[in-house]
Amino acid sequence: MSQIGLVPPLPSPWFELLRALLPPQQQEPPGSSLTDWIVAVTSVATVIAAGVAGWYARRAAIWTGQQAASSDEQVTLARDSLAEAKEQTATAQEVADLQRDEIRRAERRLEEARYDAAMPAVYARATPGMYGAAAVQLGVSKDGLIRWEPVLGSVTIRRPDTGLLVRRSVSIHVTNYSTQLAKVSVLELGAGEASIPQSDVLVVGPNQTEKFTWTHVSNIDRLTAEGLEDPELSRVSMTLWIRDNALTTYDVVTFNIGFRAFAWVDGRLVVEQLSDSVANGIDWGGWPQDGRVYDVLDAKKRGAGTAS
Repeated sequence: MSQIGLVPPLPSPWFELLRALLPPQQQEPPGSSLTDWIVAVTSVATVIAAGVAGWYARRAAIWTGQQAASSDEQVTLARDSLAEAKEQTATAQEVADLQRDEIRRAERRLEEARYDAAMPAVYARATPGMYGAAAVQLGVSKDGLIRWEPVLGSVTIRRPDTGLLVRRSVSIHVTNYSTQLAKVSVLELGAGEASIPQSDVLVVGPNQTEKFTWTHVSNIDRLTAEGLEDPELSRVSMTLWIRDNALTTYDVVTFNIGFRAFAWVDGRLVVEQLSDSVANGIDWGGWPQDGRVYDVLDAKKRGAGTAS
């Protein structure tokens, strides 16, 4: 029986790697091969471990960079979301404020409409003169009484110490065109006087007309060329309040009528009657001012604001 010889195994890649790492074979003393093998295996393991560690380190660096970038992106998104939320909140607050203001205005209009329903519709106008008398009159005081005479055309005052008085007068007609009672108060009169006290009211019934007078008296002895520049000598100035019966609301009507009775001619004072042609060119109407005054409603609003 023939004996079969053993074939040595083919060298593995690890073996080739070990051979590459080992120094060329030399004659070494017996027993040194085991030590070299241990050194070689240790070196290969070290190289493999270092490679694996480097790979993991590189992957860790990549992952860390990605995580940092992701964190920055999340921070940016969070900041943008916060800004958008703030903007939406501000917009919602603005819309809510506008809605509240509109509700308050609507409520105010409803309350004003309730007061408007009780307000009278009044028209006020003036006419020159009073009680049929001329608009410009001369007066002479005698025995404590003043006798008034109309100025016919014009009168030249030749002596300054005559003691004469000059009176300008107009009548104010207040017509109520509504079914509501009207109460008229005189607030400002300029230099003149009214036939109704400022503390009193003129009551005008529905579809009725009432009147009062405005007068201004000047002493001729005190009139000079410079004094004639006083605007109160050439106008009728007056302010009226037209109120409802309950005195909760009022309209303001003003008069500013150009009405002049004096002139300075050749060093002398001339008193002139108001001619028809001049009177026709004068605006005698009272001017309603913009904006009705709801004083009771405004007082309630102020009281509510103080209480809050």
